[in-house]
Amino acid sequence: HAGGFIETYSSRRQKWAAFVHFIDSHEDTNMLAVTLDDPIFSLLYRLKTSVKRDVFDNTFIILLSDHGLHYGSYLQSRQGKRERAMPILYMKPPRRFSESNEVKASLQQNKRLWT
Repeated sequence: HAGGFIETYSSRRQKWAAFVHFIDSHEDTNMLAVTLDDPIFSLLYRLKTSVKRDVFDNTFIILLSDHGLHYGSYLQSRQGKRERAMPILYMKPPRRFSESNEVKASLQQNKRLWT
């Protein structure tokens, strides 16, 4: 549904914002986490290959996670400790941001402030 929403508003040249929540669960098998790759890929691929070619280039995309598991054996593993200490934050700014020296300098200067 998110892809359709984005394409509809983009084709109307209206500004939009979307929050897409892929999972609302904390479970200790990590089986749900591996099911996220396909829907995230599908959404990003749909944006990238949209009939409206500039949708992907003009969209600010932020992928983030929470703290990871705070219970069970996974928390004690190397990866579990890493996830707890460093939640995921990936950003893909619009192309015009990456073409701006001022924006690039600001992102470079602030890239370590998250942790």
